[in-house]
Amino acid sequence: MTKRFNHDNDLVGKIVNRYFDLFKTLDVGYLPKKIDIHISMGYAPLSKSDLERLLDGSDEDLAHDVGGINSHIDRKTKLMDETFVPRCMR
Repeated sequence: MTKRFNHDNDLVGKIVNRYFDLFKTLDVGYLPKKIDIHISMGYAPLSKSDLERLLDGSDEDLAHDVGGINSHIDRKTKLMDETFVPRCMR
């Protein structure tokens, strides 16, 4: 059974935009495509309140959570592995 996308696309879009704005100022070199980040965030097991905490959180927490979620989503199962816990879920 495939997990469906998180339905709060407005919040997810704001988080993805903030993530990209942050990393553009840092000039880190490699940056994944926006659509890949958006898809990963859509499959992450985050509640609306988790998404709100992520959007309103520090730059450090945002970078940790979004980058970690993107790295730990299995594209075949569309599930996040249990070794990563986003800070916004704590």
